[in-house]
Amino acid sequence: MVGERPDIEPLVAQLRRCAGLAGIALVGSFARGEARSGSDLDMVALVEGESPERVETFLYHGWPVEVLFKSEVEVWKAVEEETLPEKVVPAWAEARILYDPEGRFARLVAEIRQLYRKGPPPMSAEERRYASFELEHLRRLLLERAQSEELDERATLALLLAQAVRFGADALIRLKGEWPANPRRTVPALREVDGESAELAVRALAGGRMDLARAFLERVQGELGGPPRELGGVLPDPKRGPSPFT
Repeated sequence: MVGERPDIEPLVAQLRRCAGLAGIALVGSFARGEARSGSDLDMVALVEGESPERVETFLYHGWPVEVLFKSEVEVWKAVEEETLPEKVVPAWAEARILYDPEGRFARLVAEIRQLYRKGPPPMSAEERRYASFELEHLRRLLLERAQSEELDERATLALLLAQAVRFGADALIRLKGEWPANPRRTVPALREVDGESAELAVRALAGGRMDLARAFLERVQGELGGPPRELGGVLPDPKRGPSPFT
C-alpha cells in the first residue's frame, strides 16, 4: 500500500534484464532514508557505451518511479572534466548502489564523492547574472500578486513567496561556496553558512510575510551585486542539465 516503503528487489530484478546494464543505484529521498508518502522513487541505470540518455516514469505499487538511463562513458567524461551539473554531484554522492556486478558504479560514485568533498566551482558571472535576474523577476511577480484581491491569486501568492525565498536561499548557498541543497534541506543548509539570512528566510516562509520575503530577496540581491538594470527578455537557465533527482 502507498505510505509503506515498497520492496524494490523485484523492480531491480526487472531492470537488470535491460541490455548493456552496468549498474543500478537509488538516489534522492529514498537513498537518503528520507522518503515520505508521495516521494518519487528515483533510480539511475548506468548503461555501457554511449547510449543516448532517456528517462522512464511509471508507478510501482502506487509509488511514482523515475529511472534515468545514463551512458557510463558520458558520465565518466563529465566527472573527469568536472562538468557534471551542480545539482547532480550532491545527489549522486549520496547514491545507494543496488546492482553493480563488476564494481563499476561503485568506482564512479567514489569519484563523484571526491568531487563533492572538493566543493563546487565559484559562482560564475553568468550564474550571478541569471540569479539576479530571476530574483528580480520573482520579486515583481510577488508585488503584482500581493495587490490582487482574488482568492486564486492569493493562493498563488503563497506558493510564489515560498518559491522566491527558496530560490534566494539556493543562490546564497552557492555564493558561500557550497553545493546546492535538495529542497527539504535548503534552509538548514543556509543556516550552516549564513544564520542571519536563514532566520529571515524561516520567518518569511512561516508567516507568509511579504515584507520579510522582500527584505530577504533584497539581502540576496546585495550579495549578488545588486539587481539587474533591465529585464528585457528572459535569460536562459545556465547549464542546469537533466533532472538531478533531489
